Amino acid sequence: MPTDGKILGQPIAVRHLWTCLICLAKKVDDHGAIHGYDVALLSGAFNIPRKSVATGLTHFQAARMVELDPDGTIRLLNFTKRQGEVTLEEQRAMWRDRQDRKRGLVTRDKTPLSPVTTSNVTQGRHASRAEVEEDQKEEKDLPASSPSAQPLPSLAELSDGWPSDLLERVHQAIASTRTSGAMAEGPWRGFLMRARQFTPEIRVRAANEYLDRACAAEKKGEAYLIGMMRGENARSQLVRRPTAHLQVSDKLQSETPGRKVL
Repeated sequence: MPTDGKILGQPIAVRHLWTCLICLAKKVDDHGAIHGYDVALLSGAFNIPRKSVATGLTHFQAARMVELDPDGTIRLLNFTKRQGEVTLEEQRAMWRDRQDRKRGLVTRDKTPLSPVTTSNVTQGRHASRAEVEEDQKEEKDLPASSPSAQPLPSLAELSDGWPSDLLERVHQAIASTRTSGAMAEGPWRGFLMRARQFTPEIRVRAANEYLDRACAAEKKGEAYLIGMMRGENARSQLVRRPTAHLQVSDKLQSETPGRKVL
């Protein structure tokens, strides 16, 4: 990759961005599709100037290295076939990991493969596709009451505490920062989940300031608004913090006549 003609002549920040995109796509494991990241979020995540991120994405698109979907998805072309051969057993494990992430589970302990399974994989014997499909069907049909099927919060739950008219204006403002002028449900849901860490009062104050200052006209999206909420939250905590008063004893006052004691 470092000597590829599409990369070799580019600035170092653009080359670094391409490496970061590959790593991010491998991490999310969705066949080379990266969802919910715009120029601002990529810049913050990888510590690359926004201008370099925008320049890099434009170059990658022109060189047919990526596709930029209207919903904001960054799709790395030919990604899957360049990752090497993946066994069916590994496909099953990756599929289960994706399902766990979708359900909000955090699995810390993973059961290692048994010696028999390891031997079978080494010898090239993998589970049949029928077994994989049956396994996937069983996990898909888990009842809602199962601890392995915890649903994600609905948009109605995530919108709780927001005035409906204000939330609609925020949605439209953030969408206007996109090239397509629209915002897909995934990034919108991600914004609402990040905003839940703040109280409704903090959200409303920051959102009104975001709209009043017309931040969207400067292409400042949801990441900027989250930063405003963070700043508003810090200011509110500072106001609530009690002020310490220094108590001066009568004895000290009498021993220091004519002096001002702070």
